[in-house]
Amino acid sequence: MHGGVDWAVVAPLYAACVSWTMVYDTIYAHQDKTDDVRVGVKSTALLFGERTPLVLNGFSAVTVSVESERREGRSGTGSVAEPPSLHYPRRERGRVRRVLGGPQA
Repeated sequence: MHGGVDWAVVAPLYAACVSWTMVYDTIYAHQDKTDDVRVGVKSTALLFGERTPLVLNGFSAVTVSVESERREGRSGTGSVAEPPSLHYPRRERGRVRRVLGGPQA
């Protein structure tokens, strides 16, 4: 289609990108919480606080569900190409747990 947007394709992919950005940005924001408080920055780490793991699970679920729909070819694209794997290397999982204050692997 020339000159148009197929929102059935674009909107879910946009939602997945925004959700994934919220996940990694919030994880990195937790490293700077004390500085954010000191200088008055309103970060997602401060906004989500103790609920961060729950909120990030929700954003991750959106990302994974949209990607799995796309993998199955149900997103309207007809594409079944495999996207990059959505997992953390083992070393990174431990680092994320340390930053968020969860149990160590």
